[in-house]
Amino acid sequence: MMIGYHASHEENGPTDLLRYVQHAEQAGFSAAMCSDHFHPWGEQQGHSAFAWSWLGAAMQATSLSFGTVNAPGQRYHPAVIAQAAATLAYMFPGRFWVAVGSGEALNESITGAAWPLKSQRNARLLECVRVMRALWAGETVTHHGLVTVEEAKLFTRPERPPMIVGAAITPATARWRFSALDTTVLAELRRPAQFDAASSHVRIEDLSGSVRMSPDPERHLEWLQEDLAMGYERIYLHEVGPDQERFIDLFGARVLPGLSRRS
Repeated sequence: MMIGYHASHEENGPTDLLRYVQHAEQAGFSAAMCSDHFHPWGEQQGHSAFAWSWLGAAMQATSLSFGTVNAPGQRYHPAVIAQAAATLAYMFPGRFWVAVGSGEALNESITGAAWPLKSQRNARLLECVRVMRALWAGETVTHHGLVTVEEAKLFTRPERPPMIVGAAITPATARWRFSALDTTVLAELRRPAQFDAASSHVRIEDLSGSVRMSPDPERHLEWLQEDLAMGYERIYLHEVGPDQERFIDLFGARVLPGLSRRS
């Protein structure tokens, strides 16, 4: 069982997030992860630092395992992501993973290239994953398809490649009021202001089916125990709010100990 802290680059500056993950480790969280956005979800969130710069600092400053959700294929070339992930896995063995997804126009359309259909993005993602795995295996990769790679080879590789998992947007994805939007809308809107406009009608009561909301730590403990009973091995908690340190302290004192006793 691993309970992690989600570091949201859209809601907090990178210096604050570095302090929060250190605080989370001290409070008893055993892992962390972060988002990898170019834009925040809304104008008021006001941040969106470069995840890969921050990850190196965060992994040096803590002993936690870390991961990030990334969309190779448009904003990022898969060979570049393979190199970045390999470097972190080389420096911090066994502590880094990457989740890959087909992406959202909010972040990926900044290149000016056409935004593909979902089916095309899925096919492109599969090509990217195959390229990344081949590079981590030490192969010299040339690939012509939805992405192009010419004679690429990684010379700094970890003994074990980073774990790679699939990312998906689901109705339970917690993005503050944006979680009330349909998943097709989440993937297609291009600017933070559009997310603000699309979610302007959302009321607090509309969020109850998408975001867990309760002032009672015991209720959160019950929810997490239910998740663990379903067989989840890793759960990352995202507090959508400004008072991150209060959340970390509260869960560290009243929720995490209950989960440890259960395990």
